[in-house]
Amino acid sequence: MEIPVYGLSNAREWIYVGETDNIQARLLEHLEETNTFRTEGLPTGFSFELCPAHDRVARQRRLIVELEPACNGRMRRRSEPAHRGDFNSMREDS
Repeated sequence: MEIPVYGLSNAREWIYVGETDNIQARLLEHLEETNTFRTEGLPTGFSFELCPAHDRVARQRRLIVELEPACNGRMRRRSEPAHRGDFNSMREDS
């Protein structure tokens, strides 16, 4: 079984990378959030890729290290600029 690993972004940076069994429900949850850094980052796009269930957490972690999203574990200082890396060439911006 394949599970979505997804990312939320805006024109400047990746905001969040996550994994879920139900991408539609999870994206709706993100849309309903208020006053969180994910919503303050003004996400305008999302991307996803399907990966084997046994690899989804590892893939999420690799993408967090590669893309440096603003909301995942504060792996970088907020003052550092984030680069807009490629999400496996599966990019959808609204």
